[in-house]
Parts: sequence; structure tokens; C-alpha cells
Amino acid sequence: DTAAANALDDYEEGTWTPVLSDGTNNATSGGTTGGFYTKIGRVVFINGYLITTSLGSVSGNLRITGMPFAVNNSNSNIGAGSVAYGENFSITAGHTVSIKVNKNQTYVSLELWDSSVGVTPMQSGEWTSDGQIAFTLTYFMSG
Repeated sequence: DTAAANALDDYEEGTWTPVLSDGTNNATSGGTTGGFYTKIGRVVFINGYLITTSLGSVSGNLRITGMPFAVNNSNSNIGAGSVAYGENFSITAGHTVSIKVNKNQTYVSLELWDSSVGVTPMQSGEWTSDGQIAFTLTYFMSG
């Protein structure tokens, strides 16, 4: 459809650099860290691969910063994704790493799912200095 209301007139592709952080301090990333994004209108699709070589002063709740666009500031704009690969975590057997973004955020939240406890933010002590993660995420951007 080429009607003005339905025209695809806002398409963008690019790269971004995911960074493991606690919101103040950043971990040191390895040379193969990177990501791609595609933006169609307000919908953003990102994928990323992050490998750390040192946690440095990172402590507390973990997040991945560097997203190419902020999430829309609306309760209906929580984005979900999936972790395709994770390695060198210090987590209990049966725990699952998950990711999400909340409204008005510019970072990806890392969480642990446990069938008996539920969901908790992933902590710096649960990621080792050489941790790795590959993921994909879809969300609506601000604008």
C-alpha cells in the first residue's frame, strides 16, 4: 500500500555497542562485542553479543547499556527479548537468564528466573569476568 498513512518512509539499519553496566560503572568488553539494529517506524529490533574481560567496579543489578534508541514512555511499551546464548555465569542450575526493557529506559535489564523464587535482577556476582551473552529484543521507541 502506498497511501501516505501506510507508506514505509522511516527505515534504518545500523550498529550499536552493548556494554555491561550497573548504571554507574562499566565492565570491560572484549573485541567481539557488538550488535545490529533495524528500525521500521517506531519499532526497533536489536541483537547483540557481549563478552566481558573484566567486571572492574561493577556491582549490584546488571544491565546492558548502549541501546540505539530509548523505549517509549508508556506502560504498554515494555519490550521483551530472548537470550540465545550465555556462558560463564555463576548461577544455580535451573535458573534462566532473561532480558527486558521498561518504558522510558535506555538499557536492557538482565534478570534471573527461578521456579521457586520467581524473577530477580541478575547481580554482578552472577556474571564472571569472562561472561558472554547473545540476545535479541524488540521494542517501541520514543518519538
